[in-house]
Amino acid sequence: KNPKSDVTVLLITFFLTIIFDLTVAIEVGLIIACLLFMKRMSETTDVKAITDDEIDLNKEFDFLSTNLEHYTNNMILFLLVGPLLEEKYGSQRFLSIIAIVALVTGLVHIFLPGRTALLGASGVDFALILLASVTGSRNNNAIPLTLIIVAVIYIGQQVYEGLTIADNISQLTHIIGGSIGAVYGMAVQKGKR
Repeated sequence: KNPKSDVTVLLITFFLTIIFDLTVAIEVGLIIACLLFMKRMSETTDVKAITDDEIDLNKEFDFLSTNLEHYTNNMILFLLVGPLLEEKYGSQRFLSIIAIVALVTGLVHIFLPGRTALLGASGVDFALILLASVTGSRNNNAIPLTLIIVAVIYIGQQVYEGLTIADNISQLTHIIGGSIGAVYGMAVQKGKR
C-alpha cells in the first residue's frame, strides 16, 4: 500500500495534466515530491551536537577540502570550467583527465609518510585551470603564453604556500593536478598537427 502523500502527488499530477499540460504537471509534481521528501527526512533524522570529547574529524582528515568555503569554491570552478572543456575535448577525454588526476594524487598521498588523507576536487580543478590555458592555443609548436602565466601564478603560489604555510590544504595535490592538466593539454594540442 502506498502512502497517502504519494497518492496525493499522483492525483495532483494527473489532474494538472488534464487541466493544463504534462510540463506543468511534472513541474508541480516534482516540487511537491521534493517538499514531501524533505518533510520525511526531517522526521527520520536525528540531529545532535558533537562535543569536544567526541571525535574531531578535522584533526585526522582534510574533510571536505579543509572547509565548506574551499569545497564550494572547488565546485564552482569545476562547474564553470568543466562543461567548456568537456565540449572542447569530449566526454571521454574529460573523464580521463579527472581519473588520471584522482589516481595519481591518490597514489602520491598513499605513499607519503605520515597520516594523510585526501578528499576534494582541488587537484582536478588545477588540472582544468591549466588545461583551459592551453585550449585556445593556435600554434601547436609553441608553449602558449597563457599557460606560462597561469602556471607561474597558480603553481608558483602553491609551491610558495607549500613551503611557507602549514594548513590542511594539499598544495602537492594542486601542483600534481595542474601539471597533469598542462601536460595533457600540450599533448592533445601537439596531436592535432
